[in-house]
Amino acid sequence: MEEFLAERHLQRNYKILLNKFVRYLFPTMITTIVLSLNEFVDSMLVANLLGAEAMGIVNLGFPVMLLMATIYTLFGTGGATLYAIFLGERQTVKAGKVLFLSLTAATLCNLIMFAVGKIFPDVFISLLCNEKTLAVNFAPYSTR
Repeated sequence: MEEFLAERHLQRNYKILLNKFVRYLFPTMITTIVLSLNEFVDSMLVANLLGAEAMGIVNLGFPVMLLMATIYTLFGTGGATLYAIFLGERQTVKAGKVLFLSLTAATLCNLIMFAVGKIFPDVFISLLCNEKTLAVNFAPYSTR
């Protein structure tokens, strides 16, 4: 009898977790699709309004934006997971510390990357631009 109750309890927990997973899966997928379409739409607008060279210059900065987005997404996801675990265990002080630490770490990483880009813009420009003409046109956008 105890074995039956334990199995039923596990099945119930599985269904609750599956429902929660599906509930949060679709908004996450839609958000990812919209963020991916952002670059496509930006490229179309810039290409139609300003020309192909301007589109190339705008797209050169996209890897930097992706790198920054990756940093804050990783810290945010990891921090949110630990925050939820500590809140579930009713350890609000630890949860607050994790939240503060993850937000601070993401901010510091992005500020360091920003500072390095401002101090050494030529390094970033040479990494992003293979052609001299694009590098000359990209430089005013990277130093703003």
